[in-house]
Amino acid sequence: MKTTRQQRIGTSLETPAAAAALWATSPAIATAWIDMVSESARFMTERLESNLETQKATLACRSPMELVQVQSDYLGKAVAQYVAETMRFYQLGIAASQGVFADVGSGRRRDYDDIPL
Repeated sequence: MKTTRQQRIGTSLETPAAAAALWATSPAIATAWIDMVSESARFMTERLESNLETQKATLACRSPMELVQVQSDYLGKAVAQYVAETMRFYQLGIAASQGVFADVGSGRRRDYDDIPL
């Protein structure tokens, strides 16, 4: 049976080569990357839902004052969400740094010839 390049290097079509290399280099970095991508997706979903709610509220406005109030509420909520998201990413960065430094000090080391090409 003939093997493919992905099988020889221990990856599959579901695992991109870059992700496999990242995971092999440092599981802490790969975990941090996954956490950040997941957090980004969660935040984007939250913002899109907020945009949809604001659009519905805007279409329901009966006066210019209502429209100004809806827009003001939207901007206030958006600023608060972006500030909170910045703090979440800051905390993720700190956690990732601690994980990487823990890996460095764990006594694990790579040999010259154990990295697949």
